[in-house]
Amino acid sequence: GWDGTAWVPRTKADGGNDLFADPWGRLYLADGSGLRRSADGGGSWTPLLAGKGAGRNVAPDLAKKGRIALSTRTDLFLSTDDGKSWT
Repeated sequence: GWDGTAWVPRTKADGGNDLFADPWGRLYLADGSGLRRSADGGGSWTPLLAGKGAGRNVAPDLAKKGRIALSTRTDLFLSTDDGKSWT
């Protein structure tokens, strides 16, 4: 497992504002395009929410897998299905 003693450069996501790692080994990046998730330690990123403004803060629920909150400059979004839909 990863113990934080070795760091490896990964792909650079532009305009990253907030980076969060969940207990299930996934990284979330709030950036200029919204929200992205990586399941491979930052090697690749999948957009989860785009076109709603720049992501400011991301907060995955540490107790309930699939529940994610994202703030932008003007709005707050919540997903309860792992980023498939947002309210």
